[in-house]
Amino acid sequence: MNLQYLSDDQGNKTGVFIPINEWNSIKRKYKGIEEEINEVPEWHKEIVLQRLKDYNR
Repeated sequence: MNLQYLSDDQGNKTGVFIPINEWNSIKRKYKGIEEEINEVPEWHKEIVLQRLKDYNR
């Protein structure tokens, strides 16, 4: 798998890029994975919304 890691200015890994062909292969292999990924816990949403408010101030 050809993953690319995304990092912030301090070098901390903040995300992963999966090429679309490999993502489609994962989806075929693990049916329902997209539904699991789209289920973001409410407390995560609250933190993100608060950080957006702080950023916009």
